Amino acid sequence: MKNLFKEVKKLDPQGESPNDFFITFDELQILLGATPEKDENDQGPGHSSFGRLYKHPLDGKPVAVKTVTIRYVNGETFREELKTVYEVGNQSEHLVHLEKCCLLEPTRAYLVTKWMSQGSLYDLLQKGEKFSWRRRFDIAVGIIKGLITLHKNNILHESLYSWNVLLDNNSVKLSDFGFPQTKLSMSYITALMDGQLQRFKRQAPEQTDQKIQKPAEIYSFGMILWELTTGAEPFTQATNLIKILNLKVSKTSENIPKNCPQAWQNLIERCWNPEAAQRPTADAILDYLLKYEKDITQYVEPSAGSQQELGEQKPGKNPYASFGTPVKPDPAIQKPPGGPSFK
Repeated sequence: MKNLFKEVKKLDPQGESPNDFFITFDELQILLGATPEKDENDQGPGHSSFGRLYKHPLDGKPVAVKTVTIRYVNGETFREELKTVYEVGNQSEHLVHLEKCCLLEPTRAYLVTKWMSQGSLYDLLQKGEKFSWRRRFDIAVGIIKGLITLHKNNILHESLYSWNVLLDNNSVKLSDFGFPQTKLSMSYITALMDGQLQRFKRQAPEQTDQKIQKPAEIYSFGMILWELTTGAEPFTQATNLIKILNLKVSKTSENIPKNCPQAWQNLIERCWNPEAAQRPTADAILDYLLKYEKDITQYVEPSAGSQQELGEQKPGKNPYASFGTPVKPDPAIQKPPGGPSFK
């Protein structure tokens, strides 16, 4: 039997997809040995903000097949978005790479990607998974590296939430990035579903489905850091859309726990700046994380009832206070001594 899952070549300079990337439905079934929605391992379908996810075996290894409804968007628009996502996904190990696509226009598409064995960060946190500060740091770095690649290509993730952060042992990848028009058409259909409340809670105050800019994604990155710290769901008191909108109008932010590294606290605060223009860029965040890697990864959480856990700050200068403060660099050095400048 012909192996249809051969390595996909890069896009040519004209931006056209290789012939072996798009496959027919019959080829997809041969590839999987089953219909896409049939899960022979009885693991049940997974969930995504952008479709339903199924696990299939391939050459002894699992792959993910995502079903996406495209009936509300022009087929040619979806193809163009698909080409962009395919090309950019090849540029970073922290972005989920599309391997194959089967288009059944005008209603459905099947996307084949690597299976991430640990699932989403959101699901792990909901199950009570505890991460070391080393692991939290690595996850944050993986997310921001993926976001840097997107932003350098002038692509917005559009859905930077913890359920779109996938883990597989030491691998961290962003999924469901791009597809702005497809997601926009779907958002009108699903805006009132209960699951969308979780999405609204994690969005920047200025963000709407029709208006997403890079600083809004930095805010959402800060929400992921908060979830990594607490393992909790944000704004549990906001149980309906009206309450969530009130939070956005008042620019209310969650409380940052004190039993975490000071550099980490400071980063979350900067990501949540109510003034979008004052938030750091993805590049500046990576610089900051790498600069304070030791402070974060070697942090020891205080014992119960200690002053630090209760939020009482020790007197003295905060060594991280210069984070984000513009400093005129010395021509002889690469970075300002006071920390990375956020522009």
